Amino acid sequence: AYEEGKVSRIFFRDDLATRLFARMDLDGSGLIEEDEFLAGFKTKKGKKKGEKMFNAIDSNNDGRVDLSEFTEYLMEKGEDMSDKKFKKNIGKMEKVAENAAQRAKKILARRDIIVSIFRILDIDRSGEIDREEVLKGVQTSSGQKRVLKLFDAMNVSTSGAVTLREFTDYILKKTARYSQKKFADKMKSLKAKISEPGNAKRIPSADWRDNAGTEFFKNADFTEPGSTGKA
Repeated sequence: AYEEGKVSRIFFRDDLATRLFARMDLDGSGLIEEDEFLAGFKTKKGKKKGEKMFNAIDSNNDGRVDLSEFTEYLMEKGEDMSDKKFKKNIGKMEKVAENAAQRAKKILARRDIIVSIFRILDIDRSGEIDREEVLKGVQTSSGQKRVLKLFDAMNVSTSGAVTLREFTDYILKKTARYSQKKFADKMKSLKAKISEPGNAKRIPSADWRDNAGTEFFKNADFTEPGSTGKA
């Protein structure tokens, strides 16, 4: 009877942990990236606590958490807890996951628009934007110097080419406090300054995504969503 109770307890907790993992895996990839994990923490203190927790869960230090790492961590931490306390702690994390899901809807809508702009600038379809492509693509009265300054700010890796991740991270950070309407207006203004290469529209989106070399490219929907309401 004791063993049966122990097994039942393990299954109960494993089920709670698995459901929580699914809620925190915002893009359904089967892995939780650090930005997904931290998305639901609203305060700086909360984010620091979240970062510490993520690093503890990520046992192989690859920058992402799989289901095995996630459940193992929660089971180990909750080993001396009653089922009631374990469930309560899971409930707290579910609230964080709910906050993250709400933010994710806004972020993913914005990423679709940003990716469509990146796609226009990436003339050779390499999955990166170099200085030559930026200078060819962006037409602005402020001149090349300002365009290159912006390029260098985006190119965090200093590799000489801006990746999609760098491009999206930079714009999302700069526009984080914008309402959806203001964001859409800014992106529309940016697109107006970009000269779309003649072959851009002739390359099927699916082919381009498959050759882009990143998971986000493969999963992204390049159709621009409607942007209304406040952020």
